[in-house]
Amino acid sequence: MLDPVSVEVFVRVAQRLNISAAGRDLGLSAAVASRRLQKLEDVLETRLFHRTTREVTLTGDGEQFLPYAEALLASHERALAAVGPAAERVRGVLRVSAPSSFGQLHMVPVIKDFLAQHRELELDLHLSDEVVDLAREGFDVVVRNAALTGSMSSLRARRLARDRRVVCAAPSYIERHGVPEQPGELARHECVVLHDHSTWIVGGPDGPQSVRVRGRLRVSDGLSMLAAAEDGLGVVLISRWAASAALACGQLVPILTAFPVISEHAIWALYLDGVVSPKVRAFIDFFADRFGDPPYWEAVAEPP
Repeated sequence: MLDPVSVEVFVRVAQRLNISAAGRDLGLSAAVASRRLQKLEDVLETRLFHRTTREVTLTGDGEQFLPYAEALLASHERALAAVGPAAERVRGVLRVSAPSSFGQLHMVPVIKDFLAQHRELELDLHLSDEVVDLAREGFDVVVRNAALTGSMSSLRARRLARDRRVVCAAPSYIERHGVPEQPGELARHECVVLHDHSTWIVGGPDGPQSVRVRGRLRVSDGLSMLAAAEDGLGVVLISRWAASAALACGQLVPILTAFPVISEHAIWALYLDGVVSPKVRAFIDFFADRFGDPPYWEAVAEPP
């Protein structure tokens, strides 16, 4: 008979390709996780993984068994969630991935409050701007600052907050280079570009227009762009969640305010389709409530 715990260990090892990491996710030592795998292989009378001192990879039988194991776990979780006290108990390890800058500014400061509400929960928070595969890498929730696409059709999504953006610059930059009055004038300004996002779309009396910007500095994350803008290195198109404090104290000044930035991005919580576990629901509800609608960072007053 298949043991659900051993099956869960198998699925997590298949996701992480590391027995020790999978064990930590499930609150097990590497030795216990290895024994669980061995027990499952004994029951199935086959090897599920190739193991060396450096890596763990699925065998052919392991690859064939994986979708059945995932389906078995999903069925087991639905059964547990349907009845009894376990239906609402928030416990276990919750693995969350979130964008680095957003997580540092708006999630880490309130993690203490979240964990205080759920004493039986452990949180594994992974902050990175890399796009992760939720299922393959074993995350329960992925927070993304993005526009939803059809490629996310196998996932469920809930919007945690809107993401309004603003074009702005430091007073020191404006003193040296002046203020652009029309979007087209940005082509003559030094702009700080996030990744390769050098085409900005803004609205106006004549409808949306695309503006191609340039600059000598490209950055990989929002906090770096914020710091560069505050230092007067150029004009930026930046999320209000990143710039609200700088805008409030006058370190950054909004420009081209008659031409609002057009963007379909928002802060989303993504999770696998199916029964939503209590720990996932608790996380999403907490942060949706904490951010608010409109989000609290938009309520920060800007200087006249």
